[in-house]
Amino acid sequence: MMLQGRPRSRCAAAPSGGSVFGALALSSLLTLLVLLPAGELVAQGGTLSGRVTSQGEPVQGAQVSVEGTSRGGLTDARGLYTVANLAPGSYTVRVQRLGYATTEASVTLAAGSATVLNFVLDREAVRLEQVAVTVGSRARVMAAEELTVPVDVFTRTDLIEATPQLEMTNILETLSPSIYFSRAQIADITSGVRPFQLRGLSPDHSLVLINGKRRHPTAVVHVFGAASGGSGSSGVDMNAIVPSALGGMEILRDGAAPQYGSDAIAGVINLQLRRDIHKPEFSMALGQYTPRSDAFRRDGTRTEGTGSAGFALGDQGTLVISGMLSHRQRTDRAGPDPRDQVVPGDADLIEKGPDGINRIIEKRNDVPQPNHLIGDGETFNSGVFFNANTALGADQLREGYAFGGFSFRRDNSSGFYRRGIDNRNWPDIHPLGFLPSFRGDNRDFMLVTGMRGSLGLDWTYDLSAQWNRNELDTDIYNTLNVSLGPCLQTACAPGPWPDGVGPVPNKTDVYAGTLKLNQAILAWDVNREVDIGVHTPLNVALGTSFRADNFQILAGEPASWVNGGHLDRAGGTAPPGSQVFTGFRPDQEADEWRTNVGIYSDVEADLTQQFRLAAAARFENYSDFGSTLTGKMAARFQPAEQFVLRGAVSTGFRAPNLSQSWYSHVSTGFRNVDGDQVAYEIGEIPVSSPEAQALGAQPLTEERSFNLSGGLAWSPAEDLTFTVDGYQIDLKDRIILTGTMSGPTVAQILAPFGAPEVKFFTNAVDTRTRGLDISGRYRFNLATGRFLEVLGQYNRNIVEVTDIQVPNVIEELRDQVFGSGSQYALENGRPKDRGTVRTRYVRDALRLNLSGNFYGLQAFRLQEGGNQPAICTDGTPRVRCVGYDGAGTTGSVFLDNGPHLVFDAEASLQLRPGLSVALGAENLTNREPPVRPNGFDFSGNFPYYSTSGLHMNGRYIYTQLRVQF
Repeated sequence: MMLQGRPRSRCAAAPSGGSVFGALALSSLLTLLVLLPAGELVAQGGTLSGRVTSQGEPVQGAQVSVEGTSRGGLTDARGLYTVANLAPGSYTVRVQRLGYATTEASVTLAAGSATVLNFVLDREAVRLEQVAVTVGSRARVMAAEELTVPVDVFTRTDLIEATPQLEMTNILETLSPSIYFSRAQIADITSGVRPFQLRGLSPDHSLVLINGKRRHPTAVVHVFGAASGGSGSSGVDMNAIVPSALGGMEILRDGAAPQYGSDAIAGVINLQLRRDIHKPEFSMALGQYTPRSDAFRRDGTRTEGTGSAGFALGDQGTLVISGMLSHRQRTDRAGPDPRDQVVPGDADLIEKGPDGINRIIEKRNDVPQPNHLIGDGETFNSGVFFNANTALGADQLREGYAFGGFSFRRDNSSGFYRRGIDNRNWPDIHPLGFLPSFRGDNRDFMLVTGMRGSLGLDWTYDLSAQWNRNELDTDIYNTLNVSLGPCLQTACAPGPWPDGVGPVPNKTDVYAGTLKLNQAILAWDVNREVDIGVHTPLNVALGTSFRADNFQILAGEPASWVNGGHLDRAGGTAPPGSQVFTGFRPDQEADEWRTNVGIYSDVEADLTQQFRLAAAARFENYSDFGSTLTGKMAARFQPAEQFVLRGAVSTGFRAPNLSQSWYSHVSTGFRNVDGDQVAYEIGEIPVSSPEAQALGAQPLTEERSFNLSGGLAWSPAEDLTFTVDGYQIDLKDRIILTGTMSGPTVAQILAPFGAPEVKFFTNAVDTRTRGLDISGRYRFNLATGRFLEVLGQYNRNIVEVTDIQVPNVIEELRDQVFGSGSQYALENGRPKDRGTVRTRYVRDALRLNLSGNFYGLQAFRLQEGGNQPAICTDGTPRVRCVGYDGAGTTGSVFLDNGPHLVFDAEASLQLRPGLSVALGAENLTNREPPVRPNGFDFSGNFPYYSTSGLHMNGRYIYTQLRVQF
């Protein structure tokens, strides 16, 4: 039997609804479903299949849904679809695809029948919200507005036009004001592997999925510069992902640990890989930064290329291969150094300009200036991703799939300059001093393979296995080891030498060690619908997973960490190890494994036409810290077709990263002493070490959250939608990396170990995060080939520390465990208000994009207590002094950054089919953060804060060429 679908002008709202009391019986029902034979719940079903075309060509990615059920699917590259095991009866089948008019048809299925239903779609500008959503619900949901929780859905076009820069973290921040991307510098390895934050929480509190499968975190531990709340975290390295491989993206802005497991406290980001057949296409972009101040030159040239191609695999499958190549030259916004450089009295004559930036008036030494680097480091990034799938069997009710990718990125960054006059330098090696630098080679690998399909009798399944790996090799160059003396060719340090390490000469380029993360996951998910007598069948999802995680530290070469015993040039004790980053020692090596097993249940149904109810529960057991049980309830009420109310309550958790339990390293820190940066050694030690346990450290346990959210979606017109969502996240036992533990009490406790000043991880802080998300989207169709689209988004996010727990042994050192500075950074380290307005105008071959980005006030605290500085009374711009009494010793000094309104613009013209060119500018009006005042800018070397929400680089002008064969 063959039927032909008929077009329809607009899509009617999907029915939803129900009774709250049904939620109380869900757990019992799940148990019953597992125990009862499937055949007792549903009769032998029929199969519906067909092809969706337009103008004789197949339509890939069309959403086929069977009304009155949660059944359906997406068409493949040949426009084919199959919906198996439908109960006998009459149905209305609907087909939707962006760019095409919605089409529907009626069909009647008999038990055991096989019915073919083809559709022909007409091209048309369709409603914005008609995009199938795959995150936030395991039931088939047609639009974000039908969910019980807020989800932002971004198309491939959104991702392409967000920014020409091939950094996924930059794309995320551009598209969503809930996401904050810090560009911290002089932050060791973090300067290259730069994390993001969602809703002001740690980078560890956001779960990233690719095609619904867990993405692994980085092996890097962000000791420095990971923005507010990110110290000690190891979030996902988004910049290892190839943007051209993506067909869309969803951001779930709600707690979802009961559905997806650990880390999903702030939300979930699901990246969908392309799976369509398409001719090769690529884009090339060239751009450069132009700073506002004439004290700096144009720099940061970026040359970036990306592309993809989709191929047929036989007559039942597809393969998409995507790649990228990117080279970003460094930017530098450091000022000239006014201090003596090589010999006493040779300092350059410096004058501060009207913009607050130092300039050289008279050169008095041979050291090139600026001698520091504060800005983006040089980066080379490359990667390849693939996505393959093929139908299996004659009935095509099963699909095999595989996807993944490999990327290689080399990040170059630097630390503090060591002057030629400095005791940390040997003039025989670096006569003018040196800027020690990092060279991080980051290799990232992900492979997922699996099979999904029908088990018969209305059960569907997804069985998958994956292997993930992240590896960072660290080299330190333009450096030296002071304790090895001034000898590069023949060793001249006296020792004593560790066993197996002979006399070692100094080196200026050393291998400092490797961090590795390995992860293996097996997952089994099943799904079915059960008729329980309410408005729609109950969608039941059950699943289990096994995960094994491995964290490794490999030692660097001896010259990077050994203490050669040579005195420094002043006759004092020389610090061991390579300058800026001491290599990992053999006794710091680690190779630790952890396993966990999880099971979950997830149910959802429309109890009435207006009320939808969802519930989920998850149990996980970890081999190192024990078990967790979390749950979630969510509801959606639609009193009218244009108006939806939604809300959710859930508990969540985040398991401690293996790296947080086993990371060990000695870092170089700096204290400001009389305006100069004085180095000191800090030991970051595992929580299980004797030193940490002597200080009262306990084994790390899970972080626990309680999430509340509620909101509404309102569509007063067909192409106009507003959403408002509020949330509160109470987070208990947050894992932090303590401040530097020092002083007489610590020295006495650590004396038996001969340890330096130390840091360790501990469950120490409770926080409450409250916020509000507002969005509005409008599309006005002007005429054939012409439309105007506007999307506005706003986020208000406030983080508050509610409690701090400190081991009794060091209660008196509470301020060192988590001091007022750390608390201020966690609560105020990013703008509390962020907003974006993006407009897109399309007229045939011309596309115009204009965006406004709002950054709310971000107040940097320059000083807490102490004497009132002169900048409080001399009229220094944007300085705010609060709370000083008559004696001027009890207040605080702030530098107000923002608010800022930044505009981006792009014009794109299609020269001929398959060829277009674009010209654009980011930060069109060249806004910049405020200049740090005298006394707080490291002698003028660092005029800006690198943690500013508005970065310091200035206007970025670019051109882009897009080609499709």
